[in-house]
Amino acid sequence: RLDFSEARGKMPRYFGERPHIDQQDGKQCFMAVRDTLCMVKYTSVPSKTIGNSMATQTIQMQQDFNAPVSEVFQVLSNHERFGRIIGVKMKRIKDGEGSANGLGSVRSIHIGPLPSFEETITQYEENAFIEYKITRGSPIKNHVGRLIFEEKDGRTRLNYTIELESKIPFTTGLIKAALENGIVKGLSNYSRSLH
Repeated sequence: RLDFSEARGKMPRYFGERPHIDQQDGKQCFMAVRDTLCMVKYTSVPSKTIGNSMATQTIQMQQDFNAPVSEVFQVLSNHERFGRIIGVKMKRIKDGEGSANGLGSVRSIHIGPLPSFEETITQYEENAFIEYKITRGSPIKNHVGRLIFEEKDGRTRLNYTIELESKIPFTTGLIKAALENGIVKGLSNYSRSLH
């Protein structure tokens, strides 16, 4: 399991010490993402200063689960249940091909007071692989998430990679840190619930 303490330590002070977490039920809210996007919503930067300020960032996460891959995949491929785990309001608004949450399905995501945006499942192999992309309404562009599931001795390993780039200069790294912190905590809490 990867150690994300260094990444969390680099989060700016106006995020607070950590995203708000409800310790009782293990869910966390993406307060840092919300606050960051609200803060920079009206920021204007002259084009000549942008340069590489919107470079693509990559998040790599790994989490083990004490459960077979069929069980873990069923939970994390379900849009509403996945949203509850990582502390984000998600709702399926279009069914996929073959299964409701499968290839071509679309989910609406709402974070705090920000307008909702949509993600579409672009690749899907049951119990093995999910890829999704933001397809509408987000200040994040070129956002691609890939979840690879592997099983060994009745346990599941998830390798989760996210690539993202903010449309707003100089904010991609901030959004990356907030997303990483929230998702890691949510997956870790779900993993502990299976022991």
